[in-house]
Amino acid sequence: MATHHAGALVALNPRDGKVLALHSIAGSRGDPLVTLHQPGSTFKVFSAIAALEAGTIDADTTLTCNQSYPFGELTLTCPLAHGPEDVSKALAVSCNSFFYALAEKQGPKPLHAVASAFGLGEPSGIAPDEPAGVLRDPVPDPARPALDLADAIGHGAYYTNLLGLARAYAAIANGGTLPTLHLSGGATPATRRVPYADTTLALVRAALVDAVEKDYGRSYAQRIGGYVFAGKTGGVDAPGPDGSPSDTLMDSWFVAFAPPAHPTLLVAARLESVPHAGPVNAAAVVREVLLGARALAQR
Repeated sequence: MATHHAGALVALNPRDGKVLALHSIAGSRGDPLVTLHQPGSTFKVFSAIAALEAGTIDADTTLTCNQSYPFGELTLTCPLAHGPEDVSKALAVSCNSFFYALAEKQGPKPLHAVASAFGLGEPSGIAPDEPAGVLRDPVPDPARPALDLADAIGHGAYYTNLLGLARAYAAIANGGTLPTLHLSGGATPATRRVPYADTTLALVRAALVDAVEKDYGRSYAQRIGGYVFAGKTGGVDAPGPDGSPSDTLMDSWFVAFAPPAHPTLLVAARLESVPHAGPVNAAAVVREVLLGARALAQR
């Protein structure tokens, strides 16, 4: 991990939550392993699950992204005009507009239920004095009419840390069992099932593979030849010197797991205050770990 950026990384076995590696470089905002932050686009998987399980959409529902999304007096944006897309492609390209539309249609309650089921409002179980994640009160806020839409892309009132996000993604990776993160030795802590259809979780896993393996995928640049993995990016504007969002720096997230069909490794990383455009980001850090895992597997 680049020593000139605060950040953290966790590697674990998603089948049982056993932590294989932890690394953290603290910065001015505390320990990046446990401090709570907006998760950015990594949160879109939970928005997708919420919409599919609530019946807001099905796997074949197609919406069109025109790069801008009008909402009342506001115009929200997406990095690209993705055109017609279903939920799988929206996840793979990390479209904002698709998830704005879902949030506007269904309101805040389905997303809150999913975030709660995936343990994002509780500690992961491994770090002493680890704070619980923050789940937004699922009541519409007239003072913040666009909050539901911001929540849907991880830029709203939901806050998690790297450990909590890794734990939640482990449940997606392993087919629906939410583990308690733990170190080696002793009995395996209790787990619980998330109450969602296997088909829903399988769709999300496949979409995250497409995010890496398809040439239109958001993480296509991180693909590793001969080593298929699933991955999801996230980025949130970092605070500037005065505390307001920076125009040039972001907090970068990335979660990956491999092999996608029967994953034995999940790696999540978060880097603070890295340039919006550039080679230093959480995805590049995770890719280095996966390259090491591939090398070990080939011995």
